[in-house]
Amino acid sequence: MVFLILTMRIFIYIIIVCVLVVAAVGSTIALMLRYRAAWHAATRESERLRNKEIDWPELKFYKDTNAGLPTVGPNRVVFIGDSITQRWNLTKLFPELEAINRGIGWQTTSEMLVRLRQDVIDLHPVAVIILGGSNDFQVASGPMPLASTQNNIRSMVELARQHGITVLVGTIPPVCFENAKFSRREFTVESVDRYNEWLRTFCTGEECTLVDYDAALRNSGQPICAYMPDGIHPREAGYGVMAQAARKALNRSTATWSRSRGH
Repeated sequence: MVFLILTMRIFIYIIIVCVLVVAAVGSTIALMLRYRAAWHAATRESERLRNKEIDWPELKFYKDTNAGLPTVGPNRVVFIGDSITQRWNLTKLFPELEAINRGIGWQTTSEMLVRLRQDVIDLHPVAVIILGGSNDFQVASGPMPLASTQNNIRSMVELARQHGITVLVGTIPPVCFENAKFSRREFTVESVDRYNEWLRTFCTGEECTLVDYDAALRNSGQPICAYMPDGIHPREAGYGVMAQAARKALNRSTATWSRSRGH
């Protein structure tokens, strides 16, 4: 009887030890896998930051594509901006134009200004449509002072006009915080509203033509959140409303543009 009890205790002890060993090995493997994933993520992020330090405005992004563009046509329009522009299917919504997309995600107007010569001026378009500022007012990007954003827009407008390019500037589309993965604390809404109001004044003269995306989306008859599935980037219907606003602004912008369109 004593022998049986002793055997049972030894057996239970062995089972407990085995369970502990298996748990320890499993935890070690899990930690190693997490460390490996974190190491790979850190390596990728380090490489991204290194490339960002070397090419802060990301001039390499469109360099090869620019070099492969055909001879300039009479209807070439460049859209420069951040991810809102980059995600825009311009070919589908502007079939009458040679619409060139030069949007890059997460860019501020400072980065757009630096690459304006390569990605806009050197492409010799009839017109450029500038849409930036969303990332200027993100807490993760600074945020930048409103005056800096305004000065960047002024500089882009001046540079483009000096090269005979018709300039249109778009207001920042409204944000739907109900669908957004970020909170109001991460986005300075007051700066966005002040910037849009400033644009409406700045683009009333000969400097530029306003494309009021904000007003077009708000006055479309649909809730803003119906257009913004992630809070900030429009779905196809939202881009459709923006395209109508851009097309109207293009058609009224200058006599040069009107002649090129046959009006």
